[in-house]
Amino acid sequence: MVKLKDVAEAAGVTIATVSIALSGKGRVSSATRERVCRIAGEMHYRPSGQRLREQPFRGESRVDVGLIIADNQSMILHDFIQFAETYHLRNQLEFILSEGGTQLPSLLNRSAAKGVLHIGYIGEGIRRYLERNPDHPFVAVNDTAEYSVKTDFTAGVHRAMQYLLALGHHKIAFYSGSEKYAVPRIFNRAIEKCIQEYEIDRSRHFMPCHFEGSNCVDYMNNSLKWARQVLGSENRPTACFCSGLMTARAVIYVAMESGLRVPEDLSVLALGDAGDALNGYPFVTTISENYSRLTSTAMTMLQRRISGLCIEKKNLYIDTDFVVRGSTGPNRKGKQ
Repeated sequence: MVKLKDVAEAAGVTIATVSIALSGKGRVSSATRERVCRIAGEMHYRPSGQRLREQPFRGESRVDVGLIIADNQSMILHDFIQFAETYHLRNQLEFILSEGGTQLPSLLNRSAAKGVLHIGYIGEGIRRYLERNPDHPFVAVNDTAEYSVKTDFTAGVHRAMQYLLALGHHKIAFYSGSEKYAVPRIFNRAIEKCIQEYEIDRSRHFMPCHFEGSNCVDYMNNSLKWARQVLGSENRPTACFCSGLMTARAVIYVAMESGLRVPEDLSVLALGDAGDALNGYPFVTTISENYSRLTSTAMTMLQRRISGLCIEKKNLYIDTDFVVRGSTGPNRKGKQ
């Protein structure tokens, strides 16, 4: 059985760092968290506290609830375990890659878990399985499915845009991820609505840059390339609005390279985890997900599905928290 220290040795970090990375809480870089989660998944690591019994199926699921974590999206891991322990639910984790082929996660075997939460992008293999087994208790977190709980960034994006406009920013660059993922899709739709609602002149704005990235290294390199292109142009923006903290950090890095001060010369804000926003200087203004509420709402829906109870609203949305920090400030050059 793979132990915590085995994952630590493979990742080249301490046991404490592995514990923090897998819990989804604490101060560890996004790159380290993704690498640790990926290695843990590849090694099929299972936390010892999950009380998983490796025994033949005898008509009863081995655990009460399972959590499938796709593409290292481990942000609700801590809240999932806390919820399960509070209500004495036997639980199991499974790390997968959404593009990992047609093999189904073991947790979708009915002998493994009574019901399953899935966070991250749902691959085609799982979707086909759900089409054939619509009664399987399954709830998606932050992706589209018959039963889902998603973060609604729309209101948060509107609040952020109102804030930037109030600070005098009228030249704003937007950076987004792949449209196949739910969060960038919501971000892009919200930005489009803001441009229409506030009658923003499109010709004076850099429109969203979409990037298809398979890992954090590619994503960061592309973010750096985009930031250098945007900040090096004659029509330089006074604010950058990013769909992820990794891109925001890339923008801040390029701004420093270029002799620009944040926030005096450039404001930067992003969608991202409140804890990760404090992992560097300046602290980044964020639209952050409420992971605790997201998890408890999804777990409650899953428990109702397991119990066969009626669910009137199959798709629920959780609002965000908009927190202003040191990376944003007034446009000191006046209206442009």
